[in-house]
Amino acid sequence: MSVKLRTAIGQEIPTHGIMRVNLEIGSRVFRHEVIAADITEEVILGMDVIKRYGFNLDLKKDVLRTDNEEIPFSDTVNDVLKIHICENVTLPSCQKL
Repeated sequence: MSVKLRTAIGQEIPTHGIMRVNLEIGSRVFRHEVIAADITEEVILGMDVIKRYGFNLDLKKDVLRTDNEEIPFSDTVNDVLKIHICENVTLPSCQKL
């Protein structure tokens, strides 16, 4: 499967494949398929995730609602998340893990 990412200005971002990861959103953890790429900037939570897990956007309060939880929108990066693999792994382009 060929996966292409582009920046807001249309520049292509090289990808390294697709992998399933645990996404922690508020106090909940979800197993979700993501595209592996060298991106150091903030990312946007896509509508696919928002719809799939039943989140609601409250734009008046600037929060993401889940069940009984309100998660404030962030204007800054509080944590930088990097994935480190503790063994040598060759990941062919656009492969599922």
